[in-house]
Amino acid sequence: MINVQLFSSQPTELQAYAGEDVYWDGTSVVLGGTNSALGGTAPYEFDWSPITALDNPYAANPQIISSPDAQYILNVIDGRGCSASDSVLTISSNLHSVASGYVKIFPNPSNHSVLIEIDNTINGLFDVIVYNEMGELVETLFKISSGKNLMLDISSYPDGIYNVVIQSEFNTATSKLLVIKKQ
Repeated sequence: MINVQLFSSQPTELQAYAGEDVYWDGTSVVLGGTNSALGGTAPYEFDWSPITALDNPYAANPQIISSPDAQYILNVIDGRGCSASDSVLTISSNLHSVASGYVKIFPNPSNHSVLIEIDNTINGLFDVIVYNEMGELVETLFKISSGKNLMLDISSYPDGIYNVVIQSEFNTATSKLLVIKKQ
């Protein structure tokens, strides 16, 4: 009689970890956690995007070298070809109270609604145009009077950084808006 024992060991599910959202204060920022990849089968390949502001977009923990206001996406592929992804927001600490030209947006960051204040020293009507960080049009509000406050409902916006453009016949102002719903 031959006794054969077979053992099978499956690796745990691959997980990517891009780290906690970061408020940037002008100092060095490193993305990713202590373990940017967990589980799966080593070796791991890392691929961060967007790549333009990173010192090495293929490292487990790249450093941001410029323009930190973005959502960075980490894609990890393990030795067996399995993949996982995660994302992290990096936000300039000066976004908490944004003023650009004659426009103020607050509270910022926000998760439900924001007040857009257009200075009353500028006469005329304005359009309010909101773009996501990919440059896609999210919302447009037409013919808003200067000197008026506008409440903008952002409850349906996904987490991210948005450009709010206030445009009149003679003036344009752009401010960043940060939407964070996860806590």
